[in-house]
Amino acid sequence: MLTVELPELGARSYYSGWVGKAVAKRAGRFYYVSHAARQSVELYQVSTRQAAIRRAQRAGSYERIAGLRVVEEVGRSRRVRWSEPDGRLRERHLNELTAAQRTRMFVRGEDGLEPVWLTETGMRMAYRSWTKTFERASDRCKAAGVKVFATPKMLRHSMALRVLVSLHHALDGRLGLSPSQRRLYEDAYGTVWTVVKDLLGRRSEETTREIYLESASHRAIRWPRATGTPTTPVTPRATPTTPPSSPTEQGRSP
Repeated sequence: MLTVELPELGARSYYSGWVGKAVAKRAGRFYYVSHAARQSVELYQVSTRQAAIRRAQRAGSYERIAGLRVVEEVGRSRRVRWSEPDGRLRERHLNELTAAQRTRMFVRGEDGLEPVWLTETGMRMAYRSWTKTFERASDRCKAAGVKVFATPKMLRHSMALRVLVSLHHALDGRLGLSPSQRRLYEDAYGTVWTVVKDLLGRRSEETTREIYLESASHRAIRWPRATGTPTTPVTPRATPTTPPSSPTEQGRSP
């Protein structure tokens, strides 16, 4: 993900952003993030990330990247204009930029070139490398005597379960919908399974049900209060076929 694709930090409880079609699992789609999570990313950008960038700049690491592209402009229509190593200008929609193209995108800062993608090291990292990142973090926890182990798939599964159970509680409890009212609500806005399916980038709602139904039922029965509900109810929505056309639409709360 590029830094320009992050929703603007403000005073909302939740923010929405857009995952580009070329780097999403199935299709471009909205994602939602809490204020606390977005604030943590902002703090990371101005602290740990900046320190990593400065180290790479001092070592001249960025100048050695083949095919480096310097971003000149990101328009309101989400079209990116950049200059190639030979000086030619090119342009493409954010939705069409592949993972390989994104890792060669830079901007000119006060102290030199800076990457516009998010990584912990300030250098290029394939998205599949996150598995190793989690393994090393789990090893550090084990060495420190902390009984924590996680993988990207575990977090993905946990997120889906939390969203699923929280939305069920929001519809049945917080909104006080009767069974007939809930059916009308789902006919108009879609089911909670549709939301989870879209967030996971799955094609089939039936497959999503098969994977998460038993776990969701078990979790809802054992920990009905531990899951909580969103501060602001998230309205279920189908995955759109086109991204927001402006930064204002991109940062709109669900």
